[in-house]
Amino acid sequence: MKTLKLVQPPGIRSTGGVHVPIEVDATKTRGESDFVRDLKYFCKKYGLEHAYKSIAIELTAIVERAKEGTLTYDERSSKCGTVCQIKSQPGVLEARLETTTYGDKSLYVRLFFSEPEDFELILLLGTLFKEDFPVGKDQQNLHAGKCQARGDAWITSRT
Repeated sequence: MKTLKLVQPPGIRSTGGVHVPIEVDATKTRGESDFVRDLKYFCKKYGLEHAYKSIAIELTAIVERAKEGTLTYDERSSKCGTVCQIKSQPGVLEARLETTTYGDKSLYVRLFFSEPEDFELILLLGTLFKEDFPVGKDQQNLHAGKCQARGDAWITSRT
C-alpha cells in the first residue's frame, strides 16, 4: 500500500489563493463519504443532533475557503480557518473551526484533509470533535491515523 504524502510546502493549495478542486466523496464507507459519516457520528456521540445543520454549514464554509485557497497556514494559531499539519501523520492537514461549548464541554471541531503531492486537488478525509487537552490530543491522533489510512487507501487505488 502506498502512503499519502503532502505537496510541499504543506497547506499550499488551501492557503495559496488559487482555486483547486475538492474531492468530498473520495473516501467512503458503506456508500457515504467518511467526511459526512464522521460529522453524524460526533453529533450523535455528544448529543448534538440538533446542531448538525449549523455545524455542517460551518464546515462547508471552511471547505469552500480551502477550495479558493483563502485559509491561513499557522502552526501556532487556534483561530477558525487556520491550517496546520498533523505531526503524527505525513499526509494529513487540519483546518480549525470555531470552538463550541455544549453543556459543560468545550469541543474543538476539526476538518481533516490532504493535499496529495501527485494530484492537483484537496482530498477531504474526515471530521473530528475533540475535547480539551490531554484527552483531545489522544482523540486527535487516533482520528488522524484513521484519516491517514483513508488517504493511503485512496492514493493506492489511484496509482
